[in-house]
Amino acid sequence: MAGRMDERGHAERARQQPFAARDYAQEPARRLSDRNPRRDERDLAQDNARAEMPDTRHVSALNDAFVTAFERGAAAMGENLRMYQDETVRFVTERLEHDTQAFEELGKSRSIFDLLAVQHRWLNATTRAYTDEWVRLSRMTSGATERAVGHARAAMSETRRTLADD
Repeated sequence: MAGRMDERGHAERARQQPFAARDYAQEPARRLSDRNPRRDERDLAQDNARAEMPDTRHVSALNDAFVTAFERGAAAMGENLRMYQDETVRFVTERLEHDTQAFEELGKSRSIFDLLAVQHRWLNATTRAYTDEWVRLSRMTSGATERAVGHARAAMSETRRTLADD
């Protein structure tokens, strides 16, 4: 029974070792395989290469640049979201006013031809309004993208200057 496999090809759970608690302050155990000593040597060499400290002269400057870029991006994102929200509220309010007027006109209609005329005017006005709104939102998105690119370029230039000064 010790070597039984289930239908998926997994060994029986009874053979597994119980979970051993690890001290994470210690260096992690190396993965060694009995089958491939060259892989073990390569993995050991990679671990040793990773253990060497990288050049940290510019880390502080880069951290400051990333924090500044993140703050600028967050401010721009907040500004853009407020702008989109204001535009959406304006458009919805305007559409509700026009739709209310259309319902009032429908109530005053005396014939099927009046109803069709009101429906035709409403459909034309609605189509025009949504088209204009898409154009407005597209321009807003384009402006937001241009501002974001400008912020990114400014942050990149500042980072280059900071790194060049060091």
